[in-house]
Amino acid sequence: MLATLSSSIRKQATSSSAAALTTCPCSPAVDGTAAACCPSPTSIDSVCCALTSSSEFTKTRALPNATSSDLRMHSIAIPPSVANVDYLDASLPYVAVFQEQMGTTKVARGPNSAYYTLTESGQAGLEHATNELHQMFMHAAQYVLDHEADLAPLFHFPASLWPKIRQSWATRADDVVSARFDFALTPTGIKTYEYNADSASCLFECGHSQDKWAATVGLGGRSNSDTLFTQLVAAWTSKKVVGDLHLLCDDDLEERYHSLYMQAAAEAAGITCHLIVGIDSITFDGQDFRDANGTAIRNVWKTWSWETVLKQYKAAAPDAGPTPGTLSLKRPLSPTANATSAPSKVKLDDGRAVSSGSHPRVQVMDILLNDSMRVFEPLWTLLPSSKAILPVLTKLYPAHPYLLASTFDEVDVSTLFPNGYCAKPVMGRTGANVSIYNDRHELISATGGAWDKDNILFQELALLPKYEEKYVQVNCWAIDGRYGGTILRVDESNIIGGSSGMYAMRVVPDDAANAKPIAM
Repeated sequence: MLATLSSSIRKQATSSSAAALTTCPCSPAVDGTAAACCPSPTSIDSVCCALTSSSEFTKTRALPNATSSDLRMHSIAIPPSVANVDYLDASLPYVAVFQEQMGTTKVARGPNSAYYTLTESGQAGLEHATNELHQMFMHAAQYVLDHEADLAPLFHFPASLWPKIRQSWATRADDVVSARFDFALTPTGIKTYEYNADSASCLFECGHSQDKWAATVGLGGRSNSDTLFTQLVAAWTSKKVVGDLHLLCDDDLEERYHSLYMQAAAEAAGITCHLIVGIDSITFDGQDFRDANGTAIRNVWKTWSWETVLKQYKAAAPDAGPTPGTLSLKRPLSPTANATSAPSKVKLDDGRAVSSGSHPRVQVMDILLNDSMRVFEPLWTLLPSSKAILPVLTKLYPAHPYLLASTFDEVDVSTLFPNGYCAKPVMGRTGANVSIYNDRHELISATGGAWDKDNILFQELALLPKYEEKYVQVNCWAIDGRYGGTILRVDESNIIGGSSGMYAMRVVPDDAANAKPIAM
């Protein structure tokens, strides 16, 4: 089945290119050479392409890029007088929770601390890649919806959920606030692992804490993310939210400070916000979901992943199987406690509030899939967030310099990936169930996790660069579809996970890449 579908992608991509050649207006020649209108290999736009004698398109100009040599690790000595300084303002709600999570907001636990610098050229490459790749992933999402019959099985979403995904795309395509790319900087340039378009973390660290730390210890260079918060405010302003915004998160400290940081941006945009930790206080009165104060919940931003919703939906929906059908959720799928019931102590299990009493309670699924709910990030972000989109991008943008070739066909591995490959689950998160194979196709690294039964994707190998025995992954935020900032994830393992460290990165002139930035 998967091999057939991958073959279908190849055929459709070829026919789409052929159609573009015949339908797009183009001048008869480019610099005196025969030309035709074709899909750009580096953009979703159609462009005029000169044709070679072999009727192949000439390569476009080189894209801005960043390589592993643009990034440098440094160590700075921290004087005792600075090491014990609280570099963050604990009066800010999100900082107070961050401090609780970390145990401290002191500058350093030792006499020396690491940080990184990136050249201006490398920074320009990250910004360009983030902006262009966001558009490419959006194009791929549209392509999947246009070819749903062939491509939907790759994603393993319930058939009855696809109409809601299409509706979400049709009505809420602009409701993206923030999303994060995971990049590897290789000797030849940026390579994309995946796009976390739904419920990504590390936003506060990128937009706030790394710059505060850099300023306190006196690093030179410039910030890579000093506009991120103002971009968030602008993004929320542009969404024109009607009514209050409820921010939903699990009872987890990291999710709480992430949510509070987002809440601060939404409130700066003039939106009245309410943070709800867990969902045990939410009730359904037959018409609306309501918070503990009785306020109707109509607009939701959440840290709950859509994958949590998928799990609950598959377990609860009577038509979640392969038979296509439409679904309208006016009322919860799961039984709901009476709105007047007294709250009881609950525990949260994968997004579900499990009452210690006799009445089942609302599930995350019930809230986020309700027809009356406007959700950020919207349901359609399941598409770009799924690794199943990566083979689609490979077919739409073959040999694109920012992409890693990907396939579902295990038989293609030996020919497509002579330098090694990575096997990863389609719905996996935080580096779980990932296996890395070298150029001899020998297993060199692997992680466990909960996605061992998931569909497996094979991706061209691009190892993370290593600096002083530490592997570094570059994570770039797209705010409302545009570059917002970069945060680095660092680990002794070449597979980055949820516990990997985060370090400050400063941007320096190209000729200062190997030098220590001057103090501010």
